[in-house]
Formats: sequence, structure tokens, C-alpha cells
Amino acid sequence: MNWQRLVGNDLASSTISIHLIISEAYMVLLLTHALWHVILSKASIPVNPTRFCEQHRRPPQEQGATEVKL
Repeated sequence: MNWQRLVGNDLASSTISIHLIISEAYMVLLLTHALWHVILSKASIPVNPTRFCEQHRRPPQEQGATEVKL
């Protein structure tokens, strides 16, 4: 048997295999990252943004608004 043919000494095939390994590793990283976000979103306490805004809303004078009389 020719060991060079078994190993794949061709530059093009080794470049393609390295590219595939890197892309597979990147896909695993992306899927792990997405799964981490799903786990964190399930574990966090939901916040009602409307109620939060009503509780922390400043009066218009503090926001820099001026009164306009018609």
C-alpha cells in the first residue's frame, strides 16, 4: 500500500480537510453559544417593560421639556 495516498499528502485535500475541521468547530461554537442564550433566557426573571417604565418615569420637567401654552 502507498502510505502517502492513505494519509492524503495532496495539498488540496489537506487544505479542504483543515477547512472542514475549522468550520465544524465554528458550528459547534455557535450552537453552544445559542444554547447558552436559551438556558439564560429560561433562567432569568421576566420583566414587564411597561410597568418598569411607569415606575421609573421622570416628570417632563426633569427630562428637559418646557411647558407650551397655546
